[in-house]
Amino acid sequence: MAQRIAETITEINAQGTAVLLVEQNAAIALRLASHAYVLDVGEVVLSGPAGELAASDEVRRRYLGVVDEAAAADASRAVAAHRTLSVWGEGR
Repeated sequence: MAQRIAETITEINAQGTAVLLVEQNAAIALRLASHAYVLDVGEVVLSGPAGELAASDEVRRRYLGVVDEAAAADASRAVAAHRTLSVWGEGR
């Protein structure tokens, strides 16, 4: 059923209609989206191009269930040194 919904959303969007998708399944949502917002306990904590969010070790570990402790530690250090994804509210 999820695959069918994803295909329908893709078809609607391909016809030129913008789609706002609110979805708990982060993997599907990031695959379908061009831009995404990550909510944590009802607050936007990250935003950016969906591809960048999907590639982020932090997002993969926290929201997509990908656990690689070495990569997670490296990602945490990299995020602290140079944040590439915008945190909601920064500079606003």
